[in-house]
Amino acid sequence: MADGIHCPSCGKDIGFMALIKAPWTTRITCPHCRERLKYLDVRNFNIILVAISILIGLPAGWFFVEFVYDDRIYFSFLILLAVLIIWLPIELVLGRYLRANKQLAKRE
Repeated sequence: MADGIHCPSCGKDIGFMALIKAPWTTRITCPHCRERLKYLDVRNFNIILVAISILIGLPAGWFFVEFVYDDRIYFSFLILLAVLIIWLPIELVLGRYLRANKQLAKRE
């Protein structure tokens, strides 16, 4: 099965959590057989991923330094939580795109 959903080794669906846990699109692990996987032809996708991360991270970092960096730990926790809440839908959309349009392969 050469698609972006099923593991090439065991043939089972890798699910969204494997994509969310992976630090990069070439460092995915099958949750069933623990095979190391990667998506093929994702260079442009990775560039877009880095650009989105910068677009979210820089304003959040600026806001943290400008308004929060004065020992108000609770408020800084809320800012971190807000960034994670913003990132999760982006992660799900990008994961859906990968699963529908790219191909999984074993990583050597």
